[in-house]
Amino acid sequence: MYQVENLNNQYRRLVAKRKIKQGEIIIEKEPLFYSVLSNQRKNFCNYCLKASSSLSRCTACNVLHYCDKNCQVQDWKQHKLECKAYKAIKAKNFNITIDFHILMRIYKTQNSLTNFLSNGDDFPIEKQQFFTEQALMLLKSLEEEVIPEKMEFLISAQAKFATNALTIQDSLFETDGIGAGLYEEVNYMNHSCTPNVICVFNKLPQVRVIAIRDIEQGEEIMNSYIDTKKDLDFRRRFLKQNYFFLCECKRCIKEQNEGVSFVRCQKCMKGRINSKTLNCSDCNTQGQMTEQEYQRIITQMEEIQKQTSQSTYEKTIELTETAEKLCHLEAPYFNDIYNSRILATLGVQQYKKANKYLKNFIELSKHWYEEIIGNTLEMPFFGWKLNELSKLNFHLDKCLEAEKYSERALKILTQYYTKESCPELNELFLRLNDIKSEIKMKYN
Repeated sequence: MYQVENLNNQYRRLVAKRKIKQGEIIIEKEPLFYSVLSNQRKNFCNYCLKASSSLSRCTACNVLHYCDKNCQVQDWKQHKLECKAYKAIKAKNFNITIDFHILMRIYKTQNSLTNFLSNGDDFPIEKQQFFTEQALMLLKSLEEEVIPEKMEFLISAQAKFATNALTIQDSLFETDGIGAGLYEEVNYMNHSCTPNVICVFNKLPQVRVIAIRDIEQGEEIMNSYIDTKKDLDFRRRFLKQNYFFLCECKRCIKEQNEGVSFVRCQKCMKGRINSKTLNCSDCNTQGQMTEQEYQRIITQMEEIQKQTSQSTYEKTIELTETAEKLCHLEAPYFNDIYNSRILATLGVQQYKKANKYLKNFIELSKHWYEEIIGNTLEMPFFGWKLNELSKLNFHLDKCLEAEKYSERALKILTQYYTKESCPELNELFLRLNDIKSEIKMKYN
């Protein structure tokens, strides 16, 4: 289905050997190494990665958490090699990050990660110093001699992990990630802001790479390293800081050359201000907005985006109305702003309003993905939002609507997940049965 192209040992990529149809599973891989993120250890099991409110810590080192005895026993094969060292490190108040934890496991298995390239020389000096400090701490915690060969191995391993680590998401995409792992072949995928595949985690920690549109023979298979809903400046800045390259994909070049037009003209309140020319699409005259005014609106939208996630219901509604006066709905900020409005509305139990807001949000997002990203396969995101509509309408006793949204959600989500390995999907199947039973009693 695909092949790895190796160009001068400096650049690798995945290329389709034949036409790959949308929805096809291209890769299914277990990670070589993986772990829960440091800030999620109290929420997710370090072995199976399932969420739990009653995790138990390893009583010896007090670092790793598990959902039950079975997971702890399964992970003990590796954890026994590091547990004593972690106990000593904790006594020195050293923070055991996910990077350090993965590094320990790489070192203990002496896996040189041959199939992984790194941007080691591109890391800033402070990051390289951090790698050195982590390597020294690891060797000291194991009471091993610090020699150049070991230091070189450990620094190289950290650089490779930092360059190739894939964020592990929960199935609902409700967090910024629950863990990270190293996956062979998946790491060969390069970045595009208009990707043709998506990575999903059906059976944690296994990753599935799925085509979200048709991929032609000879076309490169490309993933996105970031949230594609972000604006050009954010995307380029993030990629430069974390992956050390300036993105020049077709979308970035187009937005750079032609500008984007989502800021609302503050004179006619209808037209769109082009970010490059600063002209209004409706007023059709030059100089409708100065660079300072344009940047002021962008800064204000970014601030509103942050505030709505932590404001009261009334304040969130007020901030959303302000945002709508500043930008048209295609602005990348509205994804977070509208999601915050839905959560705030649910928080005050205004379910009918939340239902209306959620429907509008789905339609806006669908338009955005199709117009900007260009994919034709509905993403898991839509499936889970339709699942929320299913819950809301069932709660509002709108069983026919709930049935419709449940079936639409299942049509999308079963392309990515199986109910045996995804509890949320299984819950949706069971709810649909309940909804159908309610309809049968009401209308038969």
